[in-house]
Amino acid sequence: FTCAHTPYSHISLSLSLSLSLSLSLSLSLSCFNQDILPHIEVLLYMDADSLFLGPVYDVWSHFHQMNSSQMAALSIESEDLNSAWYGRFARHPYYGKTGLNSGVMLMNLTRMREFGWGNYLGPILKEFKTKMVFGDQDIINIIFYYHPETLLVFPCRFNFRTDHCRYMPNCESAMSDGVIVMHGSRAAFLSYKVPPFTLIYQAFQEYQLTQDLHEHLYLHLKNQFAALAEYLVEDARIGSCGINYETNYLSNILKVSQPLALR
Repeated sequence: FTCAHTPYSHISLSLSLSLSLSLSLSLSLSCFNQDILPHIEVLLYMDADSLFLGPVYDVWSHFHQMNSSQMAALSIESEDLNSAWYGRFARHPYYGKTGLNSGVMLMNLTRMREFGWGNYLGPILKEFKTKMVFGDQDIINIIFYYHPETLLVFPCRFNFRTDHCRYMPNCESAMSDGVIVMHGSRAAFLSYKVPPFTLIYQAFQEYQLTQDLHEHLYLHLKNQFAALAEYLVEDARIGSCGINYETNYLSNILKVSQPLALR
């Protein structure tokens, strides 16, 4: 991976300022990736509050699943139609029946430039600014509402949030194949409102790259979850997010931490 500083001077100043006033700067820049990175063909965008519990390639491989019309890949906002935020509260168009979550997004920037992505931002902001709540995510939903054929939807295990387990497990792909990306939206890693999320975040924070991954991350987490499981009934905060933890959270960490000969 290469990290480079790219000036944003060629972005429309009025549009950039307008977006930044209504969205956070980091979020608004995600809408400009195709313009501020003209030398990049494809990009994996992730919110900063995300952790890989499995191989990065498992997410990246969705680029190979796109057809010639698709320019991006995202997960839907909710697997449960009854609790889906967009279906209940949105005052603007959104993708499908549940809307999209923009926390993990694969972007074919070449196709986005050909599509004219940047040309949509100003008109959308002008028409829907007062109706948007989630900033860039709402803009993305509006675009794919009108152009659903340009989107690939990937399973929730690649953008797993507390919404998928707070009340009852509703992410089937995570329950069968384990979480690849854990997204700690709404401060889930820091708030202690969902202890399994905080436990995993703290384990990653304490882990040193020079340490043995199997011993100091996988086995450490396995012991922590075993202790946590004793309180599943007593502590309602843990709820469904602590159920099936071996498969949900640890199975892919185990695969990565094993020596290549054992995989």
